[in-house]
Amino acid sequence: MPIDRELEAAIEQAAEEFGQSRTAARRLVKWLTDMSDRELVSSEELQHLGTLRSAIRSEADREEQ
Repeated sequence: MPIDRELEAAIEQAAEEFGQSRTAARRLVKWLTDMSDRELVSSEELQHLGTLRSAIRSEADREEQ
């Protein structure tokens, strides 16, 4: 079952407020959607975590810009 559009919009807004990319927001939404559709095995959880972590900008990243 897809997640609620309002939740998706809230994630996108929070990502913007905290200086994160739309990519990070979309990856989190994808992870939540997959979890709502079925029970994920650990390898799938790790894959989602890895792709999300690669999209998150740290404070140091933002200071360099």
